[in-house]
Amino acid sequence: MRLRRSRSSEDPPLGWPRALAITVLLVTLFFVAPLGQSDDPMPLALAGLLSVLTVIGLAALVVRRIRRLLEDPTTVDLPTLAVLLAATIIAFSTTYFVLQRSSPGEVEGLETRLDALYMTLVTVTTVGYGDVHPAGQAARGIACLQLVFNAFFLGALLRTVSFTLGSRRSAARDSGTQS
Repeated sequence: MRLRRSRSSEDPPLGWPRALAITVLLVTLFFVAPLGQSDDPMPLALAGLLSVLTVIGLAALVVRRIRRLLEDPTTVDLPTLAVLLAATIIAFSTTYFVLQRSSPGEVEGLETRLDALYMTLVTVTTVGYGDVHPAGQAARGIACLQLVFNAFFLGALLRTVSFTLGSRRSAARDSGTQS
């Protein structure tokens, strides 16, 4: 079964090569950007504001994709959805890393960027190993924000894609039995 691509000029689909390139760029920037170094710490209030603004922006993008899927259920732009997921993971990882650099002790066990990425992935997948975890109130607040974001926006997005693909499969099966 082939997924039809949207032809909307204002919001064209990415395609897998561009989606992969964007994801690699996001991960690379996360690991090399000068974030919260000892000589350049970001104030805690700014880190919190940046986190909230990032989540609002990502939520708007996810809602836009869900609306698009509801308007045209035959259009599933999986590469763009994959980039949104990667961007969400990198945004929260960056937030945790900057928070720990700005206010040491907020995230127990977080020493490196890889630790921040690990904590975000453990939270997104709800594994919860406990070795890296929010210890301070700001970190717990951001973790709560991430959990709510995951539950509502990513859950809704995944459910919408699943429903759309299931509907298309049923329609194809029904049209195949009527022929």
